[in-house]
Amino acid sequence: MGKVVVFPKAPEPREREEAQATATGFYTPAEAARIARVPRHRLDAWRREGIIIPAISVVDFGGDEETGYTFQALVYLRVIRMLRDHVPLEKAVVAVQHLRDRFGAPGPNWADARILLSTGDVYAIRKDEWQVTVATRHGQKAAIELLFEEEFDQLRERADALLVPRRYQPFVEVDPSVRSGQPIVRETTIQTLVLYKLRLKRYGYARIREEYPVLTLDQIRGAIGYERFLDAEAA
Repeated sequence: MGKVVVFPKAPEPREREEAQATATGFYTPAEAARIARVPRHRLDAWRREGIIIPAISVVDFGGDEETGYTFQALVYLRVIRMLRDHVPLEKAVVAVQHLRDRFGAPGPNWADARILLSTGDVYAIRKDEWQVTVATRHGQKAAIELLFEEEFDQLRERADALLVPRRYQPFVEVDPSVRSGQPIVRETTIQTLVLYKLRLKRYGYARIREEYPVLTLDQIRGAIGYERFLDAEAA
């Protein structure tokens, strides 16, 4: 049996809610691109264009400073990437600005939001407003589409719902108050990437569980599956 690694106990729910309220997280450009599922070259282009730029800095033990993205910026990046499947970049940016102005930072308030696409225009609205928001043109109601209804509904329960696909949510979370916001096995402090690296070293699932006996095999498989998913998206 390998050495057992013991991690600190995960905070209680109330403690986590209080910590999340003030936590920002920290993500290098490479981490932000991977978790938000934005190609790195595109993230770099968006930074150069001033769309979303790194806004938080940390200093390592050697005194070197590194600038990265916050958890909120990560969510904005993800929403822009999702919108790019429907509208040009400039309209996606305007929609995210509108979403932020109307509903604040990513979180439960966004559960009442919807992105409305109407004849090329994009709006952030309350989910019960779409009937009065849609304009008529030449006497006929414009064609409309409400985007991300299911995804935004999930934000009522978890702020990372846009970052972690539903099939991995039972096993993975992205909490800015834990491990600087790096993806972790849900309700623990164990980073999913650590488990994935063990698997890449050809550790079997049973051996990984020997190293982390607090985890079930389902948790280990779910966490590793999520990391593989991120790799596939990046490719």
